[in-house]
Amino acid sequence: MDYSAPYKQRGNLAEQGVKFLKKRVEYTMCTQGVHERLWNYCLCYEADIHNRIWNPQTGRTGWESVFGNTPDISEYLDFDFFSWVWFWEPGNKRASLGRWMGINHYCQEALSSFILKDNGSIVTCTTVQALTKDDLAVPQYISMMKSHIQSSNEVLTIKEYHLPYPEEVDEFRCLERVSDPVDHLEFSVEEVDEADKYDVDKLT
Repeated sequence: MDYSAPYKQRGNLAEQGVKFLKKRVEYTMCTQGVHERLWNYCLCYEADIHNRIWNPQTGRTGWESVFGNTPDISEYLDFDFFSWVWFWEPGNKRASLGRWMGINHYCQEALSSFILKDNGSIVTCTTVQALTKDDLAVPQYISMMKSHIQSSNEVLTIKEYHLPYPEEVDEFRCLERVSDPVDHLEFSVEEVDEADKYDVDKLT
């Protein structure tokens, strides 16, 4: 393995990709008016798009070079990052206004999207519809969008704000870390190296 010299980014080809993504993230956040605390969602979105763009040097996309199959881009055709969308939460027949924050690859349901609600929380929804140009010109919807921007920015601007969740959290709607039954166990380096001494059934 070769190592690049310190402070010599030109010697590392990966740095070119990092530079490209940083420029794309900065451009998208500035043009779309994305709050600075949402930069990680924008970064994931731009990385997904970049991995699915055809590379003339290799004759294929980055995704295809790694996984060997043609990527599915249908999830990215209807929405732009931070665009206005209607979304339906599970059990709610009424549509709500939100911002599209990219694809949730960790959800088993197809076409699962991250949605920014007006209270500043981000949920996962599968039923999402983009607002049309006619919708964006309706005065009532314009008022709803202004209210959404104001209320969500107020929450996102507070650094130490934590959204209150009910005791029984819906795993589909709220993205919370599921507790691992072996979290309370402590392992040393020697124990990890001798993993064959442990019975997996006893840890679960």
